[in-house]
Amino acid sequence: MIIQEFVRKKFNEHMPQANILILERNSIDIYDSKDSEIIIERSSNIQFQLLEILEIVEIEPSTHLKVKLPNGKKGYLKPIDSFIILPKKIKQVRISKDVIFNNPLNEFIGMDKTNFENNKHRVMFSSQYAIFNNEIFECLTYVDEIIAFVRPSEVNIMQRYERPFTILENTTIYRDSIMTKPVKTLQKGNKSFNSQYVILEEEKLRFKDNGKSYWLNLSDTNLIVEKEHHIYDSLDELILDSILYQYSLKLENYHKYYQKILTKEIKK
Repeated sequence: MIIQEFVRKKFNEHMPQANILILERNSIDIYDSKDSEIIIERSSNIQFQLLEILEIVEIEPSTHLKVKLPNGKKGYLKPIDSFIILPKKIKQVRISKDVIFNNPLNEFIGMDKTNFENNKHRVMFSSQYAIFNNEIFECLTYVDEIIAFVRPSEVNIMQRYERPFTILENTTIYRDSIMTKPVKTLQKGNKSFNSQYVILEEEKLRFKDNGKSYWLNLSDTNLIVEKEHHIYDSLDELILDSILYQYSLKLENYHKYYQKILTKEIKK
């Protein structure tokens, strides 16, 4: 795991939420200090457990992690196979048709390919990054179940985008996001609709009409979408993004808390 010094210092300064899932092929030692003097635990005793990362430590010539162990003690380890999990802004996503399920992480932890195939057409949630062997993956869940870990380039984001639009060409509208359940054909004209979401990678748009949600081809509308999807290919960018996201979440909760207090005081 290679992390720039600036990013490492910012992580240690701001102490964002970050975890590591212990999953080592061969047992590794966990020490009481940076000097690796006393072994206080072995990974084989805490296999499959999620530990809190307290600090990223540079111990030449490699990077180590200071973690909180299940017994409350703090120790230092150099992970080999275990992978880091970082929170990210929650997104509704669909899996790209070009996805490769048999990637190193899915194979290593034994994800269920049949379950993936049965659910890959669904809209899922992506709320965490996973870093495995210096490669970035997104953790995709459906109804609180992890379906797969996929690369960021294999995720199509369902972005909220609320704008008025009109139909340029007669177009079929669908009840589902994969457009297999046609409802009716909309005629081109001056009637205005309001978009709700877009999936740019699939050129699709979701909108509401008479209280019901439908999907159609973005190219059949006059809607010009001014949004972009940034794909992180650097671990350093990923860590900084997670730090900023967690700070924005704390700030939002802070404002909500004091807004409640202010409203309560005004009503007295």
